[in-house]
Amino acid sequence: MQTEIILIFKGGGQYYNCDIFSRFVCIVTQGTDFREVGKLYISDQNQRVKISPGLEIRSVLNVKGATRMNIAICDDQKECNDNLRQMLKSYFRANQINNCEIKEYTSGDKLSKEYAPGMFDFIFLDVQMPGMSGLETAERIRSQDLSVDIIFVTNMRDQMRMGFNYNAKGFLIKEVSQDELDALMDRLVAEMRRREGIGVYPIKLKFDNGIVFLRLSDVLYFESHDKDVTAKTIDGDFEFRKQLSVVEQDLIGKGFLRINRSLLVNTSCIFKDFGDCLVLRGLTEELPIGNNYKAFVRKALSMRGTKG
Repeated sequence: MQTEIILIFKGGGQYYNCDIFSRFVCIVTQGTDFREVGKLYISDQNQRVKISPGLEIRSVLNVKGATRMNIAICDDQKECNDNLRQMLKSYFRANQINNCEIKEYTSGDKLSKEYAPGMFDFIFLDVQMPGMSGLETAERIRSQDLSVDIIFVTNMRDQMRMGFNYNAKGFLIKEVSQDELDALMDRLVAEMRRREGIGVYPIKLKFDNGIVFLRLSDVLYFESHDKDVTAKTIDGDFEFRKQLSVVEQDLIGKGFLRINRSLLVNTSCIFKDFGDCLVLRGLTEELPIGNNYKAFVRKALSMRGTKG
């Protein structure tokens, strides 16, 4: 059985070699051992990539997210983990969501040590835990993965504000009811499916002519430099030769917004709107909104519901 995956690697072989981690959409046979010499087929190109034994892999992700949903629960009290697990299972049964895996942790330290980008879709984190707190755990996870959805679980409402520093997707107050969890999961699953529907965007790298399939949900913004464009992603920067106006046309309806002559931003990554500039999640730099673009940006963001 073959499936479509995203492979993030550096190194390579006969047909392609890269010095930085690159992201490809590949067709693989179920059970492929990436540590051994083999062949992958890059989706939509039928391009063969011969892999060397020295390949360094960062992570392997499903493109077709409907195949599996991975969730982590982290609470030092096992009873809380068990209760949340049962409510999640009840939600999945009621909504006919299959192939979901839930892994429990009783310490933030163990979760942060085991974690790798793409390992989970959702992480439920207790804020108050002995040793490494939920907030400290979130900080470690965010240092390597900006896209995973983190939900804080707490006894204290005043701790909820602190969670926004780590781009929290939601908050649950103990004792959690089934209705509260169901409402949160409805929103998270809908957002997840929307992201998966965005798809990938193929680019031809400027310097080595390799083709990279960017997962658009992981692109923060595109920036133009003369006749070149740089894609700023959670896995690094990718430079390719194309006009930004062409990229903008290619991505109509995909959630990208032109905010000045040189920047095209992913609206789902907006963390703060200051009126004259935007800050994207995981970044400290302020991206200026051009004077000629302000009215258009204001209208587009108000329709989307982005709040400052």
